Formats: sequence, C-alpha cells, structure tokens
Amino acid sequence: MPATHRPALELGRLDGPILLFGGPYSNLQATAALRAEAERRGIPPGNVICTGDVVAYCGDPDGTIDAVRAWGCSVAMGNCEEALGEGGDDCRCGFEKGSQCDLLSVRWFAVASWRAS
Repeated sequence: MPATHRPALELGRLDGPILLFGGPYSNLQATAALRAEAERRGIPPGNVICTGDVVAYCGDPDGTIDAVRAWGCSVAMGNCEEALGEGGDDCRCGFEKGSQCDLLSVRWFAVASWRAS
C-alpha cells in the first residue's frame, strides 16, 4: 500500500501543550534532552508526537529507538521507517546520487538495515 494511502492514526483530543518533533536521527542525547524539556514543561507523553525518522546518521540507533519507546509518545512513520520496514535498499530521502548526503546515508542505512533484520 503506498504511504499516501495508509490509514490515519486517531490520537483523539489533545488538551494542553503539544510537542511535535521530527528526526531524532539516532541522536540519543538530543532525544533525552528533548524528553527532559517536555517533562520540565509538564507535557505528557500522550501530547508528544514524533514525525518519524527515529534512526539515521547519528551513533545510537538502538538507544534512540529504546528511548522513544520508553517515552511512550506517538510516532508517525517517516521515510526511514517505511524503507526499513519494507526492506528497502536506501532511506528514500531522494538525495542526489554521489552527493555527500547520499554517500553518508548509504552508510547509516546499511547499519540500520542490518539491525532491523
């Protein structure tokens, strides 16, 4: 089923402040800092939404996944999750072939794919 036709997840009514963030990119320290700030501001996990791309580029994909799961926030499927879940051969970021981003994404995607299998 194409990503544009996936059913929506109903989060219900969200009262109070809402934190919407995207692209933890395997950065465990940044994810932990964001969670600490949400807690400092009194934003409950039910009012926190990650727009996906939990794993990419940075050094701790497993730790970041564990941290996001432990947080209990909602996570939308980003292109990285979609590619990994479908066994894709790249992250589907659309980088120009041979560009620095393309070359770096090949490396992290290979690690994330191996871990996801």
